[in-house]
Amino acid sequence: MSISDCPPIKRLRDEREQAELLIKQKASALYATLSKSERTVVRFGMFPADKMKQLDDELLAMRAEGLFPMFDKSDLSRLSAVAIMDAANAGPDKLVV
Repeated sequence: MSISDCPPIKRLRDEREQAELLIKQKASALYATLSKSERTVVRFGMFPADKMKQLDDELLAMRAEGLFPMFDKSDLSRLSAVAIMDAANAGPDKLVV
């Protein structure tokens, strides 16, 4: 049995994967609400501040309820930004690199 198969480690890995999936879902939902001009800005790696603040606040509130104990505020912001970029790349508006 490898260390990654150890039940406590497997449980922590599963919890982290579930948390990341929930963050991706929230970020994808936010991306769906962006206007055409906001999506254009996202293509260049920038994000609408007001909507990102709302998403950050929502994720921090969920963390306060115990949902994301493994992530701090900067982790949540980074994961949500990456998830929004992934959502942009999944559609017709690809990122400009």
